Amino acid sequence: KGSFRNVPFLVYKEQRERGGRNIVKREYPLRETGGADDLGPKLPAFTFTVIVQGDDAQAQRKALRDALYAPGAGELVHPDYGTLSVLIDNFESRYNVSEQRVVEFTINATPQANDTAPDAKKDTASALVASAGGGLNSVFNTLADGWAVVSDNLHDIQAMA
Repeated sequence: KGSFRNVPFLVYKEQRERGGRNIVKREYPLRETGGADDLGPKLPAFTFTVIVQGDDAQAQRKALRDALYAPGAGELVHPDYGTLSVLIDNFESRYNVSEQRVVEFTINATPQANDTAPDAKKDTASALVASAGGGLNSVFNTLADGWAVVSDNLHDIQAMA
């Protein structure tokens, strides 16, 4: 048994989980070598089949369908995956006249991310440039002040001559 947004269902047939790593391959023309870089894990994705059944199967189908269509993340309780906050990528529902008391759903879900953006880090290169620029400005100001004194003294000496 499981549920999505508190709408119960029975887990049925197959359950699939996709994952892996984000790999970037480097291949070059006319070269026998290349390489690959690991950029971290892929987002996990789950595909699972569930059923709703009973004399009120069509009412249960509508309730689960409405829960799957609702915007934003919802709580999935699944016997294999546990309790997760997931976003529904897509789903498919099926029923036929020979089994009117059973509705089958195949659901594709992805766990919701808790972080919304990369962490901000201090830009050490800019900080170094800024502090170096401040030091150079100080040196140039000192030289300019010194030159002003020398220049004034030269004018005084020339005036006395």
